[in-house]
Amino acid sequence: DELTVDRAYVRFAAPQSTFTATIGLAASPFTGTEVLWDRDIRFSGVLAGTELPPAGALLTHRVYGGVSVGSQDHEDESLTAAVRWEGETGRFSVGGAFWHFDRTSELIEAGYARTNRLAAGGEEFLSHFEVVNVSVGWEWLGEHRPLRLRLDLLFNAGADDRRTGGDLRVDWGE
Repeated sequence: DELTVDRAYVRFAAPQSTFTATIGLAASPFTGTEVLWDRDIRFSGVLAGTELPPAGALLTHRVYGGVSVGSQDHEDESLTAAVRWEGETGRFSVGGAFWHFDRTSELIEAGYARTNRLAAGGEEFLSHFEVVNVSVGWEWLGEHRPLRLRLDLLFNAGADDRRTGGDLRVDWGE
């Protein structure tokens, strides 16, 4: 009794250019921790990014950002803005991001409060969300199965207390 669209977007990319822009409902390009954005949630808005030329030990690096309006079910006007830089040296990767979440009060009513603390009365979040995310990763391609380690550190500048967090991820195999 319901029909939904998972992805619908237009992507602009000039030939021989490293810049791309995407407008619509697309998979999130943000490779950071799922503490901030679940991989199964689509980005609804505008995204842009560019590949940068190699620099020093960095074989590849890129910067991208975007603004998303509404949650997965699009029944609210929440706003998410993020910008991220990430680079790779072969086996090692580094990255950093800044996330800003705004107009989030409707998310509480929709049941998306999860483990976030609510102010007295339960109608708004206790903290604002201005999150800095730093990540470090390492990859080993073994004979039979790759091993990937990733550490994400988080700091919420919008919170008065309980401002830090982390996420350690270990993947073995594909």
